[in-house]
Parts: sequence; C-alpha cells; structure tokens
Amino acid sequence: MNVQALVQVVDTRARKELTNLQVNLNAEVKNETLPADPTKSLDKLFGNDLVAIDATVDGKVFLIVSRGGNFVFRATVDGSGKLALGSPVVRFQTGNLPNGVVISRNGKRAYVNNEADVSVTAIDLERGRVLRCDFPVRTRDCDIPSGTPPEPGTFAHAVLLGKLTFFTALGTPDGTPAQPLISKPIRDVIPLESRGKASKNAWSGCASCHPDGLTDNVTWSFPDGPRQSLPLDAFFSKDNPVDQRISNWSAVRGSITDFNNNSRGVQGGTGFAGVQGDANNPLNPNIYNHGITQGASDALDLMTLWVQTVRTPHQPQPSDVSDARTVFGNQCASCHGGAKWTKSQTLYADNPAFTADPTAAVPGVPRDPGVTALAGGQIKSYSVPIASGTTSITFLEDVDTFVSTNPLEIRGGGGKIGQVAAGGAGFNVPSLLGVANNAPYFHNGSAQTLDDVFSRHLVANGASTTSIAAFLTSQGKDIKTFQDFLNSIDGRTEPFPSAADAFRDSVAGP
Repeated sequence: MNVQALVQVVDTRARKELTNLQVNLNAEVKNETLPADPTKSLDKLFGNDLVAIDATVDGKVFLIVSRGGNFVFRATVDGSGKLALGSPVVRFQTGNLPNGVVISRNGKRAYVNNEADVSVTAIDLERGRVLRCDFPVRTRDCDIPSGTPPEPGTFAHAVLLGKLTFFTALGTPDGTPAQPLISKPIRDVIPLESRGKASKNAWSGCASCHPDGLTDNVTWSFPDGPRQSLPLDAFFSKDNPVDQRISNWSAVRGSITDFNNNSRGVQGGTGFAGVQGDANNPLNPNIYNHGITQGASDALDLMTLWVQTVRTPHQPQPSDVSDARTVFGNQCASCHGGAKWTKSQTLYADNPAFTADPTAAVPGVPRDPGVTALAGGQIKSYSVPIASGTTSITFLEDVDTFVSTNPLEIRGGGGKIGQVAAGGAGFNVPSLLGVANNAPYFHNGSAQTLDDVFSRHLVANGASTTSIAAFLTSQGKDIKTFQDFLNSIDGRTEPFPSAADAFRDSVAGP
C-alpha cells in the first residue's frame, strides 16, 4: 500500500479475501521508541510504499519491501494467523529504491533488487544481518553491483536523483553550491542520513499519492477541501517543458517546488530546502504557493526534472473514433485541448508568480497585473491588452461539479477544518491524458465512472447548458463511442488546439 503497511490475505483456492487476517503493520511501528540518532537507525520507520513480499517455503518468515523507506521488514505469523513484526521490529537496510525480494529455497539467504543503485542487497537470514555491511555504518560497498548506474553529470543521472527524491519517504540532501547533489554518485546517496526531510519517520513520500508519478486514485482531505490525487503526466508538455500546468484543483500552486510545503505541512518532514531554526541551513523564504519554480534546492530542481519525464501508459485504441474526435474538437477541446489535454498553463509572469505567500496574514499579490486571483491564491483568469482591446483566458471553470451543501465538501486542514471547501468559482481544468486509468473523477472523486461524469458535467448546448449525456443524445451521437475515444487518449493521441493556444495566438498578433 502507499501510506499504510496494510497486508491483505487471499485464499487462492476459494478465491476469497480473508478479512480476518488483514493487518496494518504500522500499528506495531507506532509503538516503537524513537532512536536517539534517527539518521543512524532504522527504528520507528513506518512501512511506506510496500511493493514486494516473499516467504520461506514453510511460510514461517516473510520479507516485505518498503520502497519509500529503503528497507525490508522481517515478519512472522502470530497465534491468530496474522502477520506480525514482533518486538523488536527487525528491518534490513537496502540500497536505493528496492523493488523486489526473493528468499532462497533453504531459507538462509534473501536478495533484494535496488532499482536506482542497480545493485542487490544480500541478507543472511540465519544471523539476521545484511551481508558485506556492518550497520549502522553503511556505504556503497554494502550491496552487490548488478550493473552500472548513470555517471554523475549525465542527464540520466540527474533524472535518477530526481526520481529518488520523489520516491523516498526519508530524504536526500538539499544540495549546495559547494556540495551539489548532482555531483554525488547515486550509490553514495544514503536517504537514511537525510531522514526526516520527506516525512516524519518515513510514513510518506511524493510517490505515496503519485505512484510512478501518476495517481493513487484516492480523494484526500486538504485545506482546500476534498481533493482527488491528480496524475503528474500532464504537469508539463512533453515537447516543451516551459508549457507547465497550474497546479491543484483550485489553481493554488504553480510548480513542483511548491509541493515542498506538503513535505513540511502534511507529511511532517522538514522539506528539501532548509530546516526551520537551523542557522546553517535556514528555510528558503521564497518557497510558498506560486513562489519560485526553480533554484530553491538541487533536490527540488531534480525532482522537477524527473516529473518532466513521467509519461502516460499506452491505452487500447478503438478502430474508428473520427466522429467522436469531431464532436470533441467542437465541444470539449477549448478546455481539454493542447499538448497537456488541458488549457491550464502558467502563461503569466512566473518564478515567482506572487510577490509573497498568498495565504499569509498579509497576502502576496500576483506580479503580473493581468492575473485575477481569489482568496488563498486561486488563479482565476489572465488578461492581456492587445491592439483591439483585451484578450482573456479563464482557468477556473464551473461545470456544476461543486455543491456547497454536500456534506463531503468540508475542508480538512488547520484553522479551516470544518469550513465549506473551495470550489464556488469552479476548478482548474484537469487533463484527459490517461483518463481511462484515473477514476474516480471530479475534484472530490464523486463520479465513479464516465457515465457518472456524463450525467453531471455540464456543457454548452446552444444558448443553454446540459449534461454531456443529454447533449450527445440530442445530437444523435453514440455515448459509448465517445467514451471509447476518451479512454484511448494517451501520449500518442493527436491533441486539439485549446483556449490557451488561442490566447497565445491573440497575444502574439498577426
């Protein structure tokens, strides 16, 4: 699981889930004592991003890989038949981004594959230790090379460091001009030494909500209200990284750097750009919603670079969608067109976009006078004077997906807990890239299927509005064929011009 060490058990013969044996291993971790020096101990590290499990032939010992924590749990079966960690909890430290484990048939050895390090961690199960390594003193020599990782200074190395920073629930160094992160070989980056930066006791990382940079399909409770995790494959245009989406459903953020505040405010970490109260490494004051997009730290810049590489999984392609494409181009593309399949784009003066934190007691304001912003830094629209007058683009669209009286629309953060969520002005248009994989839909996850979307999402129909389903029916169009086209959208699908494209053209002039 992504943020909880949940173990579910299935009877493969009966094809039935054994709910009585389900367990959350983090409940045992919670009872551990915090070590005196957390950066030299695996104690009290929660099981984050569990990605692999194996057992001895007799089913007495289980090894469970935590990719976010760079370790492997040792578990056994208790008297009730449930997996248990026991006391003390046993963990084996691995290399970077472990993603698989196998136990030898005799149960004496185990081997863990480390994706980022291109190495294997060998575990002596009889003696309960990692071979070649005297923990807590861990070096690159603890693991067995299985290949050669990219050389420092290469693009591939930079992307890999960004991926590690995105996936870790521990941390990576911020990087400084004297010691840039990009100069470190990937095997020399030991996330445990930066424990506490991504989250408190490794309970979550960016990949927790965005596995492989996509989405966990979960609706979370945030200060803005209930918010469905958005995949990051449409954060940047793949042929032009300058084409960047305004972030979050309420358009309250503008870059990957802004999400350093999630590490601090949501995940309980110190973040990747300074530490509160540390005179030698103070917090970067320019990180806030719509603050600087680059230059806060090496770690955040490299994470941004990795997100630029996230791609949409390929989807099955229907035989003929030409009619559906025509309808889409005429009816939907203005909002859901463009290279990112959304008109959302930071077209205004950016890096930073606001003079100061727009959520502060004395809120900052947009640097670009053409930006119309709402409370909390929601970017509603952007206008630019041209020869014939003014040209504008609206980013927040109201398509009747927000109902303030819905008991689900409750904020869940700080002093805003219990208040009605943001949404009255509409929402930042989501991308349709990979929409087949991204259910449930809408900002609050209230549409379980595309049928639900079609029954509620309003579109223009002459001088009035109607649901997508009613519009298609009135035009004599087959709803399933239209849905087949939407479900086929991936990085290979030819996009349509969007309102953002038209806006740029109007600003450029003849």
